[in-house]
Amino acid sequence: MILVLPELTLDEAVRRRLSEWLRNRKDHPFALIVAGSFHETDGTLGPEPLRRGVSRTLDRWGEELLVHVKLRPMRAMPKGETADEDLTGCDQVELLLAPFGLTGVAICLDFCEIGDTPVTDLWRAVGPALMLVPSMGGDSTNHAHRDKARQLALQHGTATVVASQHPKDRKALGLCWYPIPEGEGERAVHDEERVPVLYGKLVWTDD
Repeated sequence: MILVLPELTLDEAVRRRLSEWLRNRKDHPFALIVAGSFHETDGTLGPEPLRRGVSRTLDRWGEELLVHVKLRPMRAMPKGETADEDLTGCDQVELLLAPFGLTGVAICLDFCEIGDTPVTDLWRAVGPALMLVPSMGGDSTNHAHRDKARQLALQHGTATVVASQHPKDRKALGLCWYPIPEGEGERAVHDEERVPVLYGKLVWTDD
């Protein structure tokens, strides 16, 4: 089982407790855990510490498999509200090679950004088998995630899982989109697109 938690949910202390829990529990069902993301201070990249948005992916024993540093910090919100995430963006990504293909992790805008930005076509160029996306946003953000996921599914057969936390209502939505077998139409895993998917099953074959 793969667990994806939303953006800005697990700080270092809580993530350490999660790692300990995974290490001490032998009977849990999780193979991969994307431990949300949080803002961290990175003093290793130069004389001045940088604030970064960081997502850490853990294996079933609580060890780090992949670290994604947010590429595209949030700079504004719609309807006249403005916000500055006050982070320094990164310029590289890590990928995980799983038995079923490449797996990528992206934080919010790193996945759903549109327009003339460097990250807009990143994942279409990579063509991963699976995308895991911690996010924070409302309906417009979730719709943008769905649109990007649909493009990737049609172009590369990519399965995308998004865990999205609302910035004000503190509610989490699980969104999942991937191609339905031929003949059944291009539908999401649920019939009503506004209903969140909190659990879904993905099956890869050798075909």
